[in-house]
Amino acid sequence: MVTAEGGGFDVALKGFNSDVSGGVQLFFSPWSKTTTCLADMYNFSFGNLSTDADQPGLSLGDRDFSRGDPSYYLTAVITASTPATTDPDGCVLTPRAVGTITWEVPDTRPGLLAVDTGARFGAGGATATAGGSPISYRAVAGDTLNDIADRFGITPDDLGFLNPLTSRQLQPGDDLNLQVALRGGASVPPPSA
Repeated sequence: MVTAEGGGFDVALKGFNSDVSGGVQLFFSPWSKTTTCLADMYNFSFGNLSTDADQPGLSLGDRDFSRGDPSYYLTAVITASTPATTDPDGCVLTPRAVGTITWEVPDTRPGLLAVDTGARFGAGGATATAGGSPISYRAVAGDTLNDIADRFGITPDDLGFLNPLTSRQLQPGDDLNLQVALRGGASVPPPSA
């Protein structure tokens, strides 16, 4: 993984080879490699890989996509490009190779700490805590991301950074992560298959 032009990130494969007929695809997943149907869930797809041993410049998108830190992706997954049948677990895409990603990314938000200042209009949901610090927030009807961020003394961009898998409209019952160490798949359980 290298920093690319414009502050985004590129992945480079070196010495890659595959004996899978029909080609393979590469995904980055925010969940651990033990997750059932890992390749069928939300992930970042690099698409079909070429047969070249060295493949530099596979783009992970611009800086805005990951808010400067793609480390919420926990697992690299390779699947066949054209799956023939589903596997015994009922998964459509069966991983052919899976590996845990180890990141060395500088802290882009030092000191980011959510502090609950109390319920208010637009942020009236419940907060889960650990050791007196908020770790998650459950949204209720009428909540807005701006008001939730304000309640916890962070910016809406900080809230997006803490919740990189939340790309749709906020819904009542949604759980939002409030700790840097829990962003991505560490905070959001995988959807049931």
